[in-house]
Amino acid sequence: MTRPDPANIFGIARLSARNPRFAAAVAVRRAAELACRAVPGFVTPHPVEIVVAVSSACELRCEMCGIRKIMKRPQFRGKRITRAELFPALCEAASWRPRPYVKLTGGEPLLLGGELLGMLEDCRRLGLPSRLSTNGVRLADPAIARSLVKTGVNVVTVSLDGPREVHNAMRGRDFAFDRTHRGIRNLLEARAASGGKRPLIQVSSVISPANQGRLFELFSVVRELSPDWWNVQLLNYVSPSARIEADALARSWGLSPGAWDAFETDAARLVNPSLVAREILRIRRGRPGFVVSFLNAGGFDVQTMRAYHAGSGTPLSRSRCRVPSFAMHIVPNGDMVFCIDYPYVTYGNIRSGRLKEAWRSERAEGFRRMMERHRRSSSANPPQCLRCNWMFN
Repeated sequence: MTRPDPANIFGIARLSARNPRFAAAVAVRRAAELACRAVPGFVTPHPVEIVVAVSSACELRCEMCGIRKIMKRPQFRGKRITRAELFPALCEAASWRPRPYVKLTGGEPLLLGGELLGMLEDCRRLGLPSRLSTNGVRLADPAIARSLVKTGVNVVTVSLDGPREVHNAMRGRDFAFDRTHRGIRNLLEARAASGGKRPLIQVSSVISPANQGRLFELFSVVRELSPDWWNVQLLNYVSPSARIEADALARSWGLSPGAWDAFETDAARLVNPSLVAREILRIRRGRPGFVVSFLNAGGFDVQTMRAYHAGSGTPLSRSRCRVPSFAMHIVPNGDMVFCIDYPYVTYGNIRSGRLKEAWRSERAEGFRRMMERHRRSSSANPPQCLRCNWMFN
């Protein structure tokens, strides 16, 4: 079992002091999650986290990305949320206490250009802490990086999965690494030139068969960039057997099967936990000078990591997924859903109603009751959720 790194604890405290509004919003989110897990049936009066996939489009072709496959489906393909459509929802959220934090994602959100920057500016003016997840390709243009910093966004997370040839192979484009690497540099330089403390800049990486022996090389790349935080996470996937069980469960609830087949893969079996563990040990000894979070965030050891990648349906976390009880997710067609990865149950649309009314609607409450009954009867999360990395990060 890995132990918390004192340097990480100090680093997180330092970043929290630099970003007090966002840190406070995250603390509220964590407290809400703990309350929902401790009290069965508890639902926050309003969402404390709002995740918005503003566009289905993306210029990369990442094979491991289930979201990319979902966004090609007819109900999402070519769809996007405009700044004007999102603004009333942001105004409503700004009236709540405590205010939620807003995460904008995609697809690739920066493909919206000025519309996306305007959404982030709206968040700042309304007092809503904001976060952006991006592949970083568009940030290779220094002007875009400077404009992003000016919006006042609190956190920017950029994906980087390996040294040049590995990242390009995983992302399906031969320009991906160079543009993303340049984009991270541009963002760091733009922040320094602004004289401000925002945004907090995080690099995010996913462990896969393609990069499992190259993690220390990736660490060297990240260390040279020197962001505020490097987050290494597990591959989010569904095993073939779990997909079949998930389909059956959905039908028993009177629902059509969801989109979890987009995450179905056997490739996770190719991850060598011992090799990954050795790489991680080398990284921990490297004293990076920035926060590094990966397997120690979930208390993983080699045996648990091996079980995670074995494809079995066995639960590895006994914690209930309480996201439907405290977080609202919105997909590019405007639908409100319970999970950005599995948007198969909708309970409203931002174009036709208020967030809070939808949040406590009978449609939403009915699904939460079904989730709770399943948890009580099986002592586990639904089959499609058993290899969800959100449970361990």
